Amino acid sequence: MNPFPKDYELVELFESEPKIFDEEVPWYYNNLFFSLKRNDVTLVCLLQPAYGTLSLHLKVNNSSIYDLSFENVVGMEIEKSNTKEILKIILNDEDTTKTLLLETKPNIYLMSTTDKSFRM
Repeated sequence: MNPFPKDYELVELFESEPKIFDEEVPWYYNNLFFSLKRNDVTLVCLLQPAYGTLSLHLKVNNSSIYDLSFENVVGMEIEKSNTKEILKIILNDEDTTKTLLLETKPNIYLMSTTDKSFRM
C-alpha cells in the first residue's frame, strides 16, 4: 500500500493500540485488529497492509449491520480537520480506482465514490 499511515496516526484514528498477530513483526507486515466504539456503534477493522486487505465489521446495539472485505487496497491516507477524522481507502478495481471514506470522528460513517480525485 502506498501511501500508508504511520503507526501513531492509526492509533490516533482508532483511539487505541491494535491487537497484532506477531509482536516481532512491523505493523506493515502484520495483522492489525482495531476496535472503536461511539455511543451504540462499534467498528472492528482487520488490516493486512502488506497484502492490501481490509475487513470492516459494523454493529449497532450488538446487531451486525455490515461486514465488508476488500482484497484490492492500494493505499490509505488519514485526513483531519477541526471536526472530522477520516481514513481514505483507495481501492483498485482493474480499470477504475474507487475510494472509500471511513469517518471515525465525530461519528462512524462510511461512504464510497468512484471519483479518483474525490476529497472531503
